[in-house]
Amino acid sequence: MLFLRNVMATIKENNVFLLSGQRACSWLAAQNCIVGLKAPQTYRQEDGGYITKVHQSLVIVSGDAFPHSVLKKWQEERPEGTIYHPLSNDEKMRVTDFCNQVQIDN
Repeated sequence: MLFLRNVMATIKENNVFLLSGQRACSWLAAQNCIVGLKAPQTYRQEDGGYITKVHQSLVIVSGDAFPHSVLKKWQEERPEGTIYHPLSNDEKMRVTDFCNQVQIDN
């Protein structure tokens, strides 16, 4: 079993944010992101990022460049039913710690 803790050392805490809303997962899937049905579960993305699905309407987006590309798409589209939540430095640390405990789906 591989946990995010094993790869989190390469992920900077400043590259973490939340997306919430009834359409958060479906919007990410429409952007060719991998988001499965299990929660909590972390889904590895093709470009080195991670999406941690906390539950149906809350996800954590993390990685190096991946969060920036997702945020850029979100800012361009402003999808209805999906809310971007930036985090304070303390919140980023706590969210990252949570992600360290969630299993990665390979």
